[in-house]
Amino acid sequence: MIGTVKWCPPKRVSLKTIKGFEYLEREELYMTVVQNSIKVNAAPETIEAYSRYAESWPDWFPGVVSVGVDDAYPDVGSVAQIEFQAAGVTFELTFTVLDYVPGVRVEYEIQGMAHGRASFDLAQDGGEQWVAAEIEYELPGGVLGRIADRAVVEQRVEAALAEALANLKAGAEG
Repeated sequence: MIGTVKWCPPKRVSLKTIKGFEYLEREELYMTVVQNSIKVNAAPETIEAYSRYAESWPDWFPGVVSVGVDDAYPDVGSVAQIEFQAAGVTFELTFTVLDYVPGVRVEYEIQGMAHGRASFDLAQDGGEQWVAAEIEYELPGGVLGRIADRAVVEQRVEAALAEALANLKAGAEG
């Protein structure tokens, strides 16, 4: 398999035992899959208000410079245009909403410099709120793109996702 699955919940909690996260246990043949999760001490409505609206992404997701959304956002089929900066290079990504259940899940198709999917899920376990994030992507360039991904990009995506979830937690907990 090319790619990795990173599962880093605090305190070694297995998220596949939390109702609603079972589907996150999957592998893709050519896609790099980065997963992470965090416990957030806030009401689901507070987490939703802080995280789901794309205009707030520059506040908590590293590398997101700006976001523009169409009038239908966050409805299924709506689009967010993301200006993203990594390693000093700025590029555009298009996120199309594939699934949106308020307070539960949002999933996007990603097009641009990379293509793939991203999702953010909220679930409760014993009264605790967990946010799980998954980004699966493939870089252009075939084998050379996969080599660059394994050598550099994947570690940066993992670090950015971990930082994003920590920022989301801090923002939602106020």
